[in-house]
Amino acid sequence: MTEITEAELVLLEDAARQLGTTPVNVLLHVKRGRLAGREDQGIWRIESASLQQLRQTLEAAQAPSGAAECRPACHHGKACGGCHE
Repeated sequence: MTEITEAELVLLEDAARQLGTTPVNVLLHVKRGRLAGREDQGIWRIESASLQQLRQTLEAAQAPSGAAECRPACHHGKACGGCHE
């Protein structure tokens, strides 16, 4: 196993800023295995490579994919794009 250096770790609060979320949400990502992180003396640090990978995954999921799809609670009932204006 490769040892991660301090330079390859990001403080929890900085990781939250980079993801545009809260520290609690970042910890949930760690607990669910979506981010690699560790706690040392009460201070959480996230692996930079893991953070970058999650950021890319989240950005790809938010990218427009062509035709708009209606949301499950859409009152239009078709892919009209009306919900997305």
